[in-house]
Amino acid sequence: MQTHVKEGIETFLEQTAVVWKTALGSAIVWELARLTGSKHPYLAPLTFILCLQATVGQSLRYAMYRSVGTVIGVVMIGVFAKSIPVTAWALAVALLLSTALMKAFRANDLLIHQVALSILFVLYFENHSQGYAWDRTKDTLIGAVVGVISVLFLFPPNLLKKVKQALHTFVQHFVDTVNLVADGLEQGLLHSSKNPQLQLNALLDDADQMTESLKKVKQGSLFNLYTRKTEVDKVTQQCHRVRDACIHFVTLTRSMTEDMTQAERVMWSNRIRSLASEIPAFVATDSTVDDERKHASASTRHSTVFEPRVSEHELTAILDALRGFLRRTKG
Repeated sequence: MQTHVKEGIETFLEQTAVVWKTALGSAIVWELARLTGSKHPYLAPLTFILCLQATVGQSLRYAMYRSVGTVIGVVMIGVFAKSIPVTAWALAVALLLSTALMKAFRANDLLIHQVALSILFVLYFENHSQGYAWDRTKDTLIGAVVGVISVLFLFPPNLLKKVKQALHTFVQHFVDTVNLVADGLEQGLLHSSKNPQLQLNALLDDADQMTESLKKVKQGSLFNLYTRKTEVDKVTQQCHRVRDACIHFVTLTRSMTEDMTQAERVMWSNRIRSLASEIPAFVATDSTVDDERKHASASTRHSTVFEPRVSEHELTAILDALRGFLRRTKG
């Protein structure tokens, strides 16, 4: 009972992290900025809020560029801010020279953007509020540091859980598509009906999206202190296996031509339905396959005559992919 309550609380905090992190973190950095003598404490929560990005990697990247860009911008314009008239032309020249210099040093566009913002605000506010340049530098660093700590240690975005949910949905979609193909094959409507083909195309699109999400997880796992590498590896293997099986299944359906006999259609529809019932169990099974293996790509076949050996080969490839076996092809 206590375990379920604890898990429920953790799930609630994780799902509402953007709400309480924003409020609590903003209040903390405001007070830190005020205690250091800042006359513009709102600059600290501004940076803190901006650092709460969708992933840990994005948050760290933004915090770094905002901090460095702010310091560079303040150094560039701070000394001259009071002696430069606040006009459109003065602003244009200041931004032109500073951004051109940053571009000459091949600075990142996000860094140039932050430098430009600092020059704009310092040029204006330093003439209206003394000490703004120093406050901007100090408070930005406070907001960035607290923001990074918050993102790293207080319920960081858990993209791995979303990938697991996407994998579960994809497997169910895969099973439904396999059953649909089996029905279409048995009824002789596999190629004449649009539904199976549309489902197959949608399945391939979902596989691509799942692969892209997995890439983001692997990139962000380096910064996520609570994500275990073994867990990421396991989900990666499962995604690769079901994706490979999906590709081979599409090739299998293309090998089923219209000249199949009724007996062949019935036999293969039954075998395909049997495959559908086994897919979830195969995906859930652990695999010892190396993550960095090269996956055999399925080639599109344009046969006009049904060749049982081709279908047998693809069915075996599907099962091998689901089990995590690497099929080695000659040549």
